[in-house]
Amino acid sequence: MPNETKKEEPVKQKTPEPVKEKTPEPVKPATTDKKEDIPKIMKETEDTFAEVKTEETPKVDTEAKKLIDLEEKITIAKERGNLHFKKRAFKDAIKAFSEAYNTYIEAKSPRQSESLCTKVMQVLTNRSLAFHSLNQQASALADATIVLTQFDPLNAKALFRRAHAYKT
Repeated sequence: MPNETKKEEPVKQKTPEPVKEKTPEPVKPATTDKKEDIPKIMKETEDTFAEVKTEETPKVDTEAKKLIDLEEKITIAKERGNLHFKKRAFKDAIKAFSEAYNTYIEAKSPRQSESLCTKVMQVLTNRSLAFHSLNQQASALADATIVLTQFDPLNAKALFRRAHAYKT
């Protein structure tokens, strides 16, 4: 027994078990539905589609959409005022700038958008210049002061418009 060698037993490999395929469940033929069941089936189908449609439709942030619409309205009126100003039709420019500012005021002055506030400051400084062009210094001063007190106390154009109104 001193020189006894162990014989290695061969490793048995397990053979994979056959995969059992699932057989699809039989589909009921359409002829088994009764005419009375059709409204019920249609309702179930509509409910299913409504659930899918609701899940797939992204929710639109209505506040963001309102803000975008407001900014577009203000921009259009502002551009119209700029065109009138270039034609030296200062009264028409003031009307257009006033329309833009009033649109902002009627929207309860939302201040969450920096770009919207920038537009409103531009509208007011432009209107201030139009008032100055008509030698209406009190109105020019008022618009410049609104920009400085309600939006940006360091707005260079508003500071210049206000100084110009005081000077004249």
